Amino acid sequence: ILENKPNARVVIVTDRDELDKQIEGVFTEAGQPIKRTSSGHDLMSMKVARLGEAFNIRTAWHGPGDVSPVGHAANAHIDFAVWNFGIQESVTFSPELQEIFPGSPTMKDGYMYVNEAPGLGVTVNEKLAAKYPLPPKQLNEWTQVRRSDGTAIRP
Repeated sequence: ILENKPNARVVIVTDRDELDKQIEGVFTEAGQPIKRTSSGHDLMSMKVARLGEAFNIRTAWHGPGDVSPVGHAANAHIDFAVWNFGIQESVTFSPELQEIFPGSPTMKDGYMYVNEAPGLGVTVNEKLAAKYPLPPKQLNEWTQVRRSDGTAIRP
């Protein structure tokens, strides 16, 4: 990106340690104190978005099909909360997923709509979800981040 757009401001995040170092470097150079927190109030995504505000960098949250409706709703809520919203990648969820995740964001004419229920507004119908078990092997092996019992594993 920088080869083609030398004035571009780019933050590439590959892991938490790298992100912490990038944020710490920017704050140190700007002479600003760093506030560390462990509460959900300061989500990592919100920290990144707020850091971007200081440099007029727009957000562009990744929203592929392997992110659940809950994740898409979280992205949308961050979009609403920051002034430097840029663009939101999204998908149209199947009727089955919308039934499993009542309150899922919906897309219409290029706009994402979220409901006004408390929190993220998305719930999970676990009984219905149980009717759609994950296949032993999915199309893309890199998406296999959980075992069939729900245990998280490294991709």
